[in-house]
Amino acid sequence: MIQEAWQLTWPYFPYEKAFGDALEAFLHRHIVPEPILKLQKWLRIVREKKLIQACEALDQFIYPCISRKLEELLHKSTIKDEEFTFLNAYIKMYNQWKDGDLGTLQSFLRDTFLNLMFAGRDTTSAALTWFFVLLAKNPSVEKKIRQEIQQQLYVKEDENLKLFTKEESRKLIYLHGSLCETLRLFPSLPLEHKVPLDHDILPSGHHVSPNTRMILPFYSMGRMDTLWGKDCLEFKPERWISDRGGIKHEPSFKFPAFNVGPRTCIGKEMEFFQMKIVAATIIHNYHIQVVEPNNVSRTTSIIMQVKNALMVKIVVPQDCKHCVMPRVYSWDITNLVSEPKNMPSKKNKRRTGNQPSPQPVQADPLDEHVSYVEFRAAFTTLANFVETQNKRLTAVRPTLWPILLQLEFKTLPE
Repeated sequence: MIQEAWQLTWPYFPYEKAFGDALEAFLHRHIVPEPILKLQKWLRIVREKKLIQACEALDQFIYPCISRKLEELLHKSTIKDEEFTFLNAYIKMYNQWKDGDLGTLQSFLRDTFLNLMFAGRDTTSAALTWFFVLLAKNPSVEKKIRQEIQQQLYVKEDENLKLFTKEESRKLIYLHGSLCETLRLFPSLPLEHKVPLDHDILPSGHHVSPNTRMILPFYSMGRMDTLWGKDCLEFKPERWISDRGGIKHEPSFKFPAFNVGPRTCIGKEMEFFQMKIVAATIIHNYHIQVVEPNNVSRTTSIIMQVKNALMVKIVVPQDCKHCVMPRVYSWDITNLVSEPKNMPSKKNKRRTGNQPSPQPVQADPLDEHVSYVEFRAAFTTLANFVETQNKRLTAVRPTLWPILLQLEFKTLPE
């Protein structure tokens, strides 16, 4: 069992780090005075150096993916309707607009799909991570979600891992409200900036001049009592439930987690389906115990994530009749790509020679922890299932979206 866990550690991919470095550099450009920023760009130092390295790593990753898919399309004489994808649509768009300043086809597709990847990679994972932080602080909400799943969805008691479909997730109204409440308090994009092209007057009456950089603090808007009432700092999914028991839809200008107006995120519905499928599956099959939930802090990045990983324990609910029993390993899951911190290292194993392997620690039957290997395998299964539910929006698949041990989506090669 322990040897299997060693073999399941995730490899290192340069583009993984490149995404994080690029996001930090983007925020850096928002807050650093322009004269200093110009000097850093010219000298290629600090985060500007990291941004250059990140762009190179991303290019080395995505260009081969694009070339491979373009070559596949060239060998197809016709494209069936069911094979029509974003890739085909963007190629058609490029051919119609190529007289404009779009650059080469490869660079156009690179920019387009990088934009999609930045929009859909960390936003979902960040929202889910904060969701489980809030559940740890509000156990009554988790209990209500679990009850809703049991009442609204048909679940067989003999299933080891129940995966819920997109159609089933539509019935989970309270879960939907809980996710909306999470995004109100912890929007994946905590701020945005706008620059007017001409003189304008804001709804507040403030005059703005051209080229004035305005920061829109979505994080602060979600905590304003003038918008959300005196209980604005409380986690209350009920505020999103209408009197008829459906979802209460708030105007995007009040709830800008997915941007506002015509610029509303085109992936909004898909993200909710992803989050609901993942959250429902985890809550139904497991109980997430966050280690020190009151000491969780956020990163300084354009995407608001949990700082230094989310420390959790994965536990089988005490009243769970459908979960696999018994669990014999009790491990803290502390990092996406590392092994459990109480797992013997390979170095120590070599020193022991032919000595017998350590015996697994029997968990308390009232607090049964899920094994590292089984939980990772379950999440990989869940990730592939979510992928099929999305119906693959693009033929260029530079990333899959498996969920690993920190409750975050991470990219893996094909």
